[in-house]
Amino acid sequence: YPAENPGIQFAVSVSKRLFPKATDRNTIKRRIRECYRLQKNELSDLLATNHKCSLMLVYTGKKIPLSADINIQLKSLLTSLLKSIK
Repeated sequence: YPAENPGIQFAVSVSKRLFPKATDRNTIKRRIRECYRLQKNELSDLLATNHKCSLMLVYTGKKIPLSADINIQLKSLLTSLLKSIK
């Protein structure tokens, strides 16, 4: 996929040991990527000027999370990341 901001790289990993079914792993990764897509604007704006950022999330939960829960946690994570960058 062509990147909107080449300074940001984003990856998601889900353990095969915790989720043996590929459909479950893909569901989790899809939900996390969608929540990130909706919240990445602030991070993109901050890194628009010659900054680079690589962000990898490793999901370690034991249950398939709801999108609302992912949204809350990801918002908290991105907020703390923005504070540390500023």
